[in-house]
Amino acid sequence: MGAKSNHPSLEICIDNYDDAIIAIDSGADRLETCSRLDQDGLTPHVELVLAIADYTDIPQRIMIRPRAGNFCYDMQEVLEMVAQIEHFKELDVEGFVFGCLDVFDDIDESALSMLTEASQGYGKTFHRAFDDVIDQQVSLQLLKDHDIDTVLTSGRSGNAISHLKILSQLNGWAGDDINILVGGGVAPDNALLIIDKTGIRQLHASLNVAGKKISPEQKVQGLKECIVL
Repeated sequence: MGAKSNHPSLEICIDNYDDAIIAIDSGADRLETCSRLDQDGLTPHVELVLAIADYTDIPQRIMIRPRAGNFCYDMQEVLEMVAQIEHFKELDVEGFVFGCLDVFDDIDESALSMLTEASQGYGKTFHRAFDDVIDQQVSLQLLKDHDIDTVLTSGRSGNAISHLKILSQLNGWAGDDINILVGGGVAPDNALLIIDKTGIRQLHASLNVAGKKISPEQKVQGLKECIVL
């Protein structure tokens, strides 16, 4: 089963080098390295991963998502995702981020098995496709059984702050086997409430500060302060 960490942690998702440097220098513990955050994150270019690795040894989890849209992939797309994982394993990365659903919004166990087998020995995050599953408790157990160590979720679609009871319940179901990583509108002005109501100290955010009177650097620093209080 996946290994749960009890340490507070801040993951920042980025899709370019400049944002990666801001996140790193402002105190992020890990990067979710992507391309096209305007499409909720796609598989990044190798050059970005290498450039970040040349700057620092911060852990990078690599988004494996071949296209925008839904998370229901055909076999050709799953094989493409496996090939992407194999390619990035040649680099110094800490893990991978992926998600796969079937036409009924259940986890596609066949695709999941192929992706987890390809990423054996690396960290594995099941991303916010989890927010769309029908039965969260059954799905969480399935992810445990497939050695997923982290689930990135807002509880349900939308922002995490709207689903605090669900997130708290997920954290209880997670037990000692899997980490719940809270994402979706997480910011310094709501992080303490999220932590207080859910008991979860692993947070995920982007550098987006639209409508906020803070800089991206202040956002990361503020979130880091919240999780270590």
